[in-house]
Amino acid sequence: MPYPTLASLPDAVKKLPKHAQEIWRKAFNSAHAAFDSSKHRQPNAEAYGAATAWAAVKRAGYAKRDDKWVQTKKAFTVTIDASRVHVAKAMD
Repeated sequence: MPYPTLASLPDAVKKLPKHAQEIWRKAFNSAHAAFDSSKHRQPNAEAYGAATAWAAVKRAGYAKRDDKWVQTKKAFTVTIDASRVHVAKAMD
């Protein structure tokens, strides 16, 4: 099920900083819409969307430290537009 707002996100995702929540939501919704069971290893669109969303958050440099999510470094830049999340390697 796609998530239309940040308020509709799962409880675990609501513990992320707002920017990371936006990344998670956009990545999940995009992956969920693109899911094709004949092409992906995950059993369903929910699992595929969640795996993709958590990977996007981590690539944006977020990590859990002492039970709190923080942005540790920007390994990748993340741009959010109306329907997609674009992730690109950050330049030093």
